[in-house]
Amino acid sequence: MDIVDGLKFPMNDKDWTKKVFIGGLLNIIPIVNFISTGYSLETMKLIINNT
Repeated sequence: MDIVDGLKFPMNDKDWTKKVFIGGLLNIIPIVNFISTGYSLETMKLIINNT
């Protein structure tokens, strides 16, 4: 697994700023933050499995 590619992954999309902003807002809300945590874990799993 290449750490640099994993860190650059969120910025590959042209709308990455909007997605990061929405994810940050979801992390602020106590119960809803499980959605963004699950999405983050799923993304990390995909990055690990694709390399």
